[in-house]
Amino acid sequence: MWKIFIEYYDKSKLTLTGKHKDIPVELASKYYIEYVKSSVCNAIYQQYPKKDHEPMPLATKIMELQKGKVATGEEPLTLRELQQMAGRPVWCPEAESYGIIKCDDIGHWAGQPFLRGSWYGEKHGCGADFEYDIQKRKLKCYSVGEEKEIAKPLKQKTDAFGDTTMVCPNCESAAVINPYRKGRELYPHCPWCGQKLKEAEDETEKENQQAE
Repeated sequence: MWKIFIEYYDKSKLTLTGKHKDIPVELASKYYIEYVKSSVCNAIYQQYPKKDHEPMPLATKIMELQKGKVATGEEPLTLRELQQMAGRPVWCPEAESYGIIKCDDIGHWAGQPFLRGSWYGEKHGCGADFEYDIQKRKLKCYSVGEEKEIAKPLKQKTDAFGDTTMVCPNCESAAVINPYRKGRELYPHCPWCGQKLKEAEDETEKENQQAE
């Protein structure tokens, strides 16, 4: 059995409980994205019995689980694989974050893979953007679950004031439009969670997306 205790900045609290012996890495990451990542809060993971397990920050637990996956035989992506993954999401234990691979075909940095993403600390809701030279920093990057590779359209979300916006269907981030492109263009993958995105097929959904 395990529990995740979350205390937010406004003193409100949330407890998540599971019956597994230990939390699966996919579920830990899901809860981190849904309840912790975009909030100012303190999230503590506790495995039971307490006498055998010390409490730890949820982000630290996810790191341990990711390292456990490596220990069971999952290999980091090779340079050649990274060069073929431009615009696709990966997990990087050293950066403690998901990120998107950037790898140009031309120019000074042709063939040189970089990891781009946003890092959030355990207790802070304000993220820090980063772009790392994977080879220079000797970073290890791992592919993410196949479920996120299923392209999904944005979904509509209504805030407390009744205003609606189109967000990532997985993490509900609204920052999924590339500001450096003319017109309106979705990122191929959500920069925050790695979910593959696509334009809406339904005409009504298209109108909602274009209105953003």
